[in-house]
Amino acid sequence: MTIDYYDAVNGDGLFNILAKLFNAVDVLNTARDQTIPAAIQDVWRQFDKLVDPSPERLDAMEGLPDAQERAARSLDSTAGSLAAIAADYLARVVEEDSPQASTTLTNALEYLIAQMEKDAYYVDPNVVAASLTTTSTNVGDPAILYTTKRGDGRNLENLIAERIEVEVVAESATNPTINFQGRLAERNILSEDWPTGSGVDTSTSAVDPADSLLSNGDFEDEALANQPDDWTIDVGTVGTHVSLTDAEVQTITRGGTPTAGFWQVRYTDSAGLVYTTEPLAFDASASTLQTELQALPGLSAVTVTETGTSPNLTYTVTFTGVAGNIAQLTSINGLTGGTPTIVHATTTQGDDGAYKGKALKITGDGATLVAMHHALTLDYEKVYFCHFRTKRVGVGAGELRAEIIDGIGGSVTTDKQASANSLIVNVGTLPGAFNSHFFAFRLKRAQAQPVYLRLRMSTALAASANLFIDEVTISAGYELYPSGPIVGCVNGRTAAKKTDLWDLYTTNDRLGLLQEWFNRCFDMAGKRLLLPSSGTTLIPDSLTTIEESSSTSSSTSSSSTSSGSSSSSSSSSTSSASSASSASSASSASSASSKSSQTTSSSSCTSSASSWSSQSSQSSKSSQTTSSSSSVSSSSS
Repeated sequence: MTIDYYDAVNGDGLFNILAKLFNAVDVLNTARDQTIPAAIQDVWRQFDKLVDPSPERLDAMEGLPDAQERAARSLDSTAGSLAAIAADYLARVVEEDSPQASTTLTNALEYLIAQMEKDAYYVDPNVVAASLTTTSTNVGDPAILYTTKRGDGRNLENLIAERIEVEVVAESATNPTINFQGRLAERNILSEDWPTGSGVDTSTSAVDPADSLLSNGDFEDEALANQPDDWTIDVGTVGTHVSLTDAEVQTITRGGTPTAGFWQVRYTDSAGLVYTTEPLAFDASASTLQTELQALPGLSAVTVTETGTSPNLTYTVTFTGVAGNIAQLTSINGLTGGTPTIVHATTTQGDDGAYKGKALKITGDGATLVAMHHALTLDYEKVYFCHFRTKRVGVGAGELRAEIIDGIGGSVTTDKQASANSLIVNVGTLPGAFNSHFFAFRLKRAQAQPVYLRLRMSTALAASANLFIDEVTISAGYELYPSGPIVGCVNGRTAAKKTDLWDLYTTNDRLGLLQEWFNRCFDMAGKRLLLPSSGTTLIPDSLTTIEESSSTSSSTSSSSTSSGSSSSSSSSSTSSASSASSASSASSASSASSKSSQTTSSSSCTSSASSWSSQSSQSSKSSQTTSSSSSVSSSSS
């Protein structure tokens, strides 16, 4: 069973016919957007040449705006009819090729895509990208994560180009709520104004290390000294090349036998913000002090023990989960009776290299290629983000790799498109501040489980340097709207504030005209479907040009033979460079398709109203959060 995709000689293939229907819709859009308004404006210009026209003549011309609007509405209906004809024709071709159990447009499209993949036919791609900028002087440091590739590794070629505003809408020390808001959407996907925006307006909570799919990614737990629980050190000596930083420990000694009054403890966080406990009784116990300290931002995991005889007690405060080198606690002394004193001291100083609480420390010697791994069991063809923080202390080269591997000591896994699930960090170029790194990854269905996250030095760390790694998280991504960008968000150590803002920019050149018009007429985005955009035989975008240009269409597609033959002298034409050139030759015939930098909420394909249109998916709004961090190294692929 073979579909005649396109025929460069006779012009009677499936795509030959569909492309002309697409072109007809585009011609209607050109008329609505340009030709009709220009003609109406020309009438007004001619009428304006009259000197002092009579009221009767003015009344006669009042109907022009209504006439233009009626013409546009009429063409709306015509465009919808053409899209419905295209859907019906596609479904009938598929049914003739292979009778389907369910005769829906979705089933027909899925069958067509499967056959094109089998026969290595493809269309020109749309080229998409995303980038993130910070739009204010943010207080918090959550990390915003994003990718423009879906679970099988293919680019989300039907995403909408726009600026998505990202902001904190609810503050929290562990899980702040982040909102993503795009531009308003043009719901009629066949409109000459489409697309205007995705219409996305959704919120989600940031992931805290405690919510990660990776256990002990914050390196807080160690049953054995310097050996993080749930991690296996493959290369390097524990305590020499690999170790864990110490949590800071401070003491508060209350003496002088007070009999009344109150006292308060003050804590200064890494951003210089000062927080004060509620007033404490003169004989407050360790558990009371612990409760009050844990109520302060950033101290939710601290522990307090006591020694001595009340009211003269020494409290030991262990700063579990708090950034390395803590500022000395201070106090307000409102105690009375006796000769009350409050004395503060530090018994164990936290390490400046720790981002939050304990951290993994790699000590360089110029030779040892430190490596460690952690087991994971994940879903197939689903987008995940790996995020972690680093800090280099000392000068020296080195290269760190974060990799999803197929076994202990195994190879780096790839997604269905053969893209490696890994990220390389050049340690020698890291700034002295804490750095945020992330990469998106996906597992193909043939991948055996479990897989492993491996952190390794592929180039040894110089003897003069230490590398600290902290807050390693694995979290699932989420699409902002059907076939839209996939995002994530990881919380930082400094609480996010409502004044924290980012802009997520998505771009789409929309130069893959067949990909574009399949989406507009059949709601491919809503169905989360894509025509193949790599293979052996290209179905050229030039098919969408007018009939007089069909002869050049056959000459420019010499790589494809007639009547569905899949042999080609110019095989493996998979890059966007070749596709963009063929798209540009046809783009002048598609004024609507040439509108780039727009977005879509993947609303239902309004005009494909035939027996197949009931299968069109409604755009669901979904949410994720992300945040910026100081110096970011990322792979959003």
